[in-house]
Amino acid sequence: MLYTIQALSCDEAFLDMTECLDDDPEEVTRRIRSEIFHATKCTASAGIAENMLLARLATRSAKPNGQCFIPSEKVHACCFYLRVCATAISIDISIFY
Repeated sequence: MLYTIQALSCDEAFLDMTECLDDDPEEVTRRIRSEIFHATKCTASAGIAENMLLARLATRSAKPNGQCFIPSEKVHACCFYLRVCATAISIDISIFY
């Protein structure tokens, strides 16, 4: 089975398993983390969810050296208590003219 991998940085990537309906995402993740450890002796945290944002949130919960799965039916419960920070910047451009 071929997976689509999107690298974000030297230590972060997303694996798209949308087309892999026969594969168990949690088992695939366990195998990948095991292979990473055996090859590099480095641990890896992983988040599993229906989109990249939720997967990234799940990864935060999995640190260090774990994995977290957020199934579709638990998204609301997982996100309900997240702290949201917003910064608004307003610039009056009329001062420049």
